[in-house]
Amino acid sequence: MPLDLCRWYIHTRSQSYEGIEEDEFEPSDFDQPDLDQPDLDQADPDQFDFDDDATWPSWSLDEQQTSLHAHLRNALEHNEFSTTPTTDLPVAIPELAKAADEERSNELLLESLGFSIISRNLVQINRILRQLFQNEIDTSPLHPFHLAASFLDGSESCCDVVYALADWITGAQVYNTYVNEHGHTILDNLMISIIKSHTSAKPVVVDDNFKDVARFVGEEVDICGRWDADSPCIRQLYAHGHISIPSSWKHKFCNTSIQAVCHCIERMFNRMPIRLLLDTPSGLYTRQCFGSDCGKKLQLSPLHSLVMTAYHLATQGRDDEDLFGILACAVCLIFHGFDPSVRADISVAALLSLDSFVECDHVELTAAELAEEIMAMPAFGLWDIKIKTGWVVLTGILHHCEAAHVKRLDKGVYISESSGDSDPVLFAGPDEDTRFMGYTKPDMYLTVRHKHIRSRSHCFIEQKDLGALWSSVQAEFLSYRRLNDGLGWTSQYFSMETLREQLKGGKDLAVGYTEHNLLKAHCSCHSFGRYAPTMLSDAVDPGLANLNGLQGRARYGGEPELR
Repeated sequence: MPLDLCRWYIHTRSQSYEGIEEDEFEPSDFDQPDLDQPDLDQADPDQFDFDDDATWPSWSLDEQQTSLHAHLRNALEHNEFSTTPTTDLPVAIPELAKAADEERSNELLLESLGFSIISRNLVQINRILRQLFQNEIDTSPLHPFHLAASFLDGSESCCDVVYALADWITGAQVYNTYVNEHGHTILDNLMISIIKSHTSAKPVVVDDNFKDVARFVGEEVDICGRWDADSPCIRQLYAHGHISIPSSWKHKFCNTSIQAVCHCIERMFNRMPIRLLLDTPSGLYTRQCFGSDCGKKLQLSPLHSLVMTAYHLATQGRDDEDLFGILACAVCLIFHGFDPSVRADISVAALLSLDSFVECDHVELTAAELAEEIMAMPAFGLWDIKIKTGWVVLTGILHHCEAAHVKRLDKGVYISESSGDSDPVLFAGPDEDTRFMGYTKPDMYLTVRHKHIRSRSHCFIEQKDLGALWSSVQAEFLSYRRLNDGLGWTSQYFSMETLREQLKGGKDLAVGYTEHNLLKAHCSCHSFGRYAPTMLSDAVDPGLANLNGLQGRARYGGEPELR
């Protein structure tokens, strides 16, 4: 059984260095040997200069690195994916593989991209994407973003795979790949990753069409970095005939996982068409009304889908679950423009698999109203106190966001801009209150964004403590990890109990990060004002983070190289 402690991926900003003038030489990925030069093993050391690479002998063909595409082709030809001897097979596998290579080279290259995403190999991902686009091969059949979300790794790559894919797959291509063959969006797959990693729920809870599916895609990779496909514990598990990760291996929706999910959302909103993200309904938890005169498909919005994901965390989550992670995802989505006042046709009884005495019982509800309906169920009283506190906080924050959003729109203070999409996007209008918050002075980046770039979140402009809460949430998942089993899952600076009391008393929302003035300069409309993702050094003094004692469980990663 793996250890219960997460690993930690810490984003760092790349430094700029002045280049050194020298002869530029960029060899191709797989240079062919120069037949006029001797092979390395036959070369006379006295015949070439170690300081002059132009005199070096070429690598032999056997010594050159082969492409992943070639590895797959050779493995098929030599039957390396099976332990059954080729002589015992009813077909000639090598001949079939050779024929397939001639007719399906594009498919093999696409499969190579899939393997690279699964292994989170950023260098290989960029290399293969370059080949795919040079050959004008459509990547949408693979649904690469969904694959990245299914194999999300918050300890080694975080959101970097999504970032690399979004650099190549743009515009109309995103529309072709945003919804997969199951009707699930990329955001849906992030919700599935939460269910997969932090609950005992089976795949059927997210989609009735998964009733015969025994395991989630990507279970062999832990989002918190505690196991991977080649880990001894995984090998032993599969060797004993188990096909799914035991619930006992999983733990609550933790800060490493929260950071990965929220950063992926940030990357998407910085690289993908905004209207596509905001307007596409969720494909999870869909139901059908069986009323004789109705038959309507009951489809949720992304915020409603998030509430249902919270429900499964509450009812099938792990010990110490407090729903802080779902709160973080909720304010992240709303900050990026999701409308908390949107209503969806919902049958609560159908969603919760309850008996209903009314044939057609669906009603229009906002996400906050759905959360409130669930809280009114008798079973809510049996939930753990931490989960009940978390649910009350989630419901209260959604209600506050909905009310503030409607109030802002009623004032008529908004502006319509295209932001690169075919349809206009409603942005919050200028903020009359130009005060910044935090213990540092705002730098140029934050000042420019605050004054000149419109916010997509109406409610954070209207109710500034909601904007400050989002900044505090980011500070929490950027700066705190549980270092040993005796520590809490959240730091001393973030308390769900405090938020519950403030909501109950009608007070402004403020946790320890704001009460102790620990946040760097930020504003309610643009938070810390950074290009995604926000990093530890953007939010707080890095000295506040509990980095000491990680014992090799942290990895620092710079910004991925773009094409």
